[in-house]
Order: sequence, then C-alpha cells, then structure tokens
Amino acid sequence: MDTLETAVADLHIAPRNDNQVPSVNQQPEIQITGGCFENLSPEIWLIVNDHLDSLSDTFRLSRVNKFLWSLLIPARARPEAKRHAVVPTPHEFYRPSMLCLEIKRNPSCLDDIRKIIAVYKEINPALIETNRTPCHRPPLHVAVVLNRLDIVELILDAGVSINIRWSLGLGNQCHTKAHEECFSQRRRRCKNALTLAKEYGHREMQNYLIQRGIEELSWDKPGLRIKLPRPSVMCHGCALSFDGEECGLFNCPIISKLLAAGQ
Repeated sequence: MDTLETAVADLHIAPRNDNQVPSVNQQPEIQITGGCFENLSPEIWLIVNDHLDSLSDTFRLSRVNKFLWSLLIPARARPEAKRHAVVPTPHEFYRPSMLCLEIKRNPSCLDDIRKIIAVYKEINPALIETNRTPCHRPPLHVAVVLNRLDIVELILDAGVSINIRWSLGLGNQCHTKAHEECFSQRRRRCKNALTLAKEYGHREMQNYLIQRGIEELSWDKPGLRIKLPRPSVMCHGCALSFDGEECGLFNCPIISKLLAAGQ
C-alpha cells in the first residue's frame, strides 16, 4: 500500500467547490504530474478509476494518453452495455455504440476492439450485432465499409450473423436494428455486408464473405431484370424494363433511366 499511497499522492485532482456554479464551457480538470505515469502500474490506475465520482471523470481520465484510453475501455463499455440491456434513454438512442465509434476512430487497434466485444458479449451481446439507432450501420457493416477483414472476422467469431441487414434508417417497415428478412418486398430493400462490399469495390472482402456463406440478395445479383412503374415512364419514351448491373438497384444505368423518365 505504500506504493499506492505514494503514487496517488503524486496524482493531483483539482479540489471541487460545491458552492461554485460552473459555466457552460467549464469542466473539472484532472491534473497529473509528469512523473506519476512511471510510478503507477495498470492495477493501481484501475483502483484510482474505481474511486472517481462519475463516468464523466473516467472519460476525462481516459483522454490523458493512449495507454489510459486503452486500459479503461472496459470501465467505459460496461455502463453502456448495462444501460442498453434494459432500455436506452431517448438521448442515447441516437448515439452510435462504443464499438462502432472505436472501429471508425481506431480500426488498427484490434486489442481495444476485442475488449469492447468481450464486455458486450458478457453483458449485452445484442450490441455486437446491431447499433441501437437506425441512423448508424451495424458494427459488421462499418468494418466492411472500411475494408477491415480482421475486424469482420472478430465480429463474426463473436457469434454475429453474417446475413444481418441494415434498413438504411429511412423509414421503411423493416426492423431498424438487425434483421435477416425484409418486412415487405415492396419496401426499400435493405443491404447486407456483401451488398456494401460490392458498392465500395472491396473484391477481397466479397470473396471472404462468400466463403463464410453470406446470402447473396436477389436484388443484388448481376443480370437482374428491373421493372419501372408504368405511370412514371409511359409518357416519357423510356422502356418499362431493363437489365440491372452487378451493383444492384443503385447503379448508373438505372439512375439514367429514371432521369430520362422525368423522375
């Protein structure tokens, strides 16, 4: 305990004045002397974190350097997983999950991503598969867009279905989190990981997903026959149907046809 007391004595946290009302932009500061990092082991840093007053303090401590950011990932991920295992608040509903943010911000650090997945798997496995908001892609789709095979493999090995689709967050009738079947074929078709790999031109990712047994969506296959609504085209000199290309419904020939039809 002498080492702990000496190290903590070297960790200076600015005293809090409960009678002082902070301004909008004012935040409590954690002041750390230059030599304390050499004195504190990871175990002691975790003890220090356990004695902080709030999760906000944990986040501020995490931002001191990359070492603490990585070390305190489980401490930040556990409260998130516990909150969303019940019901997220409306404010949190529109925020991407910590896993998605880490994949976007620091895709090269697999150890940090493994830590988040481990916490989610223990407390709330659904967060590995889906995002809690329809405005953001599931973690699997985020990794596919970034063309990170290693992260895709981590997510799939954690038990996530390779066939999950994303409803694009645009008001269709599909489940907005993770689903394998679209609610209605008449609605906007959702995308799976293979669709995204094709759209972004990631050939190696396409081959990997096919090897893992992903479903190839019928509207994403080459040679698909597309039929336009008759009222939209009959007066504009445009054919009622034509062949789609490999990238499915969102390709240049289809857009050109719609523009020619006055859409």
